[in-house]
Amino acid sequence: MARHEQAKETIENILEQHEYQIYYEDHRSFLKKVWDKLTTWVGDWLKEWFASFEPDSTASNVIVSLIIFTLLVSIIVGAFLIINKMIQNKRLGKRKPFRTQDIEWQYHEHLYEVERQEKNENYPLATRHLFLALLLLLHDKGWLEKKNWKTNWDYDKELRQSDHYLADKFYQTALYFEQITYGEQAAYLEEYQVYKTKVLQWIKQLEPDRKQKEAGE
Repeated sequence: MARHEQAKETIENILEQHEYQIYYEDHRSFLKKVWDKLTTWVGDWLKEWFASFEPDSTASNVIVSLIIFTLLVSIIVGAFLIINKMIQNKRLGKRKPFRTQDIEWQYHEHLYEVERQEKNENYPLATRHLFLALLLLLHDKGWLEKKNWKTNWDYDKELRQSDHYLADKFYQTALYFEQITYGEQAAYLEEYQVYKTKVLQWIKQLEPDRKQKEAGE
């Protein structure tokens, strides 16, 4: 009996050695382990909701895989949108475009100032007044509300609540304004003329609405 117990203990010691235990180890890759856990979790969840669902069938495996793939794509797209928005917010910065005296001007007064600064070849200031004229027209249309304390990020956020296309258009306009106005980029005549053409086209689209509003009053 003693020999039997000794032999049993010897066999157990041998089986516990690495060269024997390695056969019982999980050799799946990390991604394979994660995938198997996800499929098991989704399969169990579907089983709870649908009694006829069979996790081990081929059709069920396809359904589970599609669900996981859709979830992963949604997470990636969501993360991309959040990161992109954070980058946009950071690029616009926290500077306030309006000064106390600027916000009291009418939009056409800023346009007159644009012409005056162009004659002096002061394109940074011309860019600034051109952008402020646009902001005032957007305020008149009711798409945003002008305030001394607001930054371009605030205006961008305000526009996105009603029109994403309009907000994207505004973002590009505001970004160039900030790069030129705050010295991050030099103001060259050719680039300024391209910017001016785009902003004036937008202003002309807004002016008829404003004139109709004034005629109605």
